[in-house]
Amino acid sequence: PTLGEFGAVNRVILQSEARKEPFSFASILRRFDWTLVKTFFTGAYGVVARLLWLLVVIVVVTIIFQGLTQHATVIEPISVPRQLADSGYTAEVASRRLRDAINQYAELGNSSEVKNPEFAMHGDLPNIIVPTVGISLDAVVTTMRTLLRSTRSRTISGEFTIRDQQLWLHLRIDNSELYVSRRGANLGNPDELYAEAVPEIMERIQPYFVAVAAQRQDAPNTLELVNRYIDRLPESDDNVAWLYNLRGNLLHQQHQDAAAVQSYQRALSLKSAMPVAYINLGNLYRDAGKLDDAIAAYRHAISFDAKLAVAHNNLGVALLRQKKRDDAIVEYKRAIKVDARSSAPHVNLGIALADAGNHDSAIAEFRRAIELNQNESQQRKDISRRLRRLGMEQEAQSERRRSDLIVQRSASPHDRIGRALEAKGELDAAAGEYR
Repeated sequence: PTLGEFGAVNRVILQSEARKEPFSFASILRRFDWTLVKTFFTGAYGVVARLLWLLVVIVVVTIIFQGLTQHATVIEPISVPRQLADSGYTAEVASRRLRDAINQYAELGNSSEVKNPEFAMHGDLPNIIVPTVGISLDAVVTTMRTLLRSTRSRTISGEFTIRDQQLWLHLRIDNSELYVSRRGANLGNPDELYAEAVPEIMERIQPYFVAVAAQRQDAPNTLELVNRYIDRLPESDDNVAWLYNLRGNLLHQQHQDAAAVQSYQRALSLKSAMPVAYINLGNLYRDAGKLDDAIAAYRHAISFDAKLAVAHNNLGVALLRQKKRDDAIVEYKRAIKVDARSSAPHVNLGIALADAGNHDSAIAEFRRAIELNQNESQQRKDISRRLRRLGMEQEAQSERRRSDLIVQRSASPHDRIGRALEAKGELDAAAGEYR
């Protein structure tokens, strides 16, 4: 209460005494001037309402600014024949299905285990926006991009057509020819046409993923493809740093280590906060026996992203080779804490524990690794089935082969369990694991 409000209370008390009216709290409430309270809360409500509106404006401006400055690919509604629209496959559904196919293609290439479980093949996923019907922030951003002629975004448009009782797809990017289907598809399966279209879209949006897909298929010209993309794109393009990283991996596989180091270093000069390039550089140094350099590279990667399980795991491997078993165990446990689904840290932790004579704990880690390998093998089979449904037969076969390799990889933990049991004198159990 203000001083004025206390004064009003005093006046009520004096008047009550003057009229010989018994003093009570009820008499104060009856005579209190409630206008002051109403004025206070009305003013407070106005201040809160203004703050909320200011917050809404800030959020909207931030979203629009991000929309204008980010590298975005806007997919316009894909026109469809009435026959498809009447069945529920509308233009908006077609654009969403295209977006999903693009994202799925990118996610499959966004694995940290390509060709070699130690390779960290990671790229920025494309930012795909599908404007909804009506007024929305997406629509506002799209309109402003057009008015301001923003060069940081791309627009995909197109249409399905029917010819000879088959569906055909025609796509454009920024009103320029992008893709025309080379074969028709069944009227009941329009998504089939996206399998052939998506790689051509990705070659324009993020060619890095096309190069990764080529490597996954063991394409012999992958290095040539990577070099062509690097030569074609300006160094300011986000893809270039990732392509140099991929180029380093390919050269390392071909035992061209000096050239591989140059590629990794070039990637880091273009994108310094790129922990996967440090991981791959560390792998190269470790394979060459340069353990101090490898450890330094892994620690650089962890300084940028402490949640990279592969960096902790590989650091542990290098430390164990330097006979720093306790430090290696710490890193393996950190890798497991970051990614409990990865089998490699469990295997390596088991090796370190067995080396320390802790055979029971080592066996537990090896058994966990076997369980995880079985789960991963099943996941690869599921991915293979998804790819086959998209019509991506080569990629599906590649995933199936990877599933089989994971099963074969489980032989190593079984062998390790056999050794641990043998060390404990449990020879029959050890023989079972060896079998």
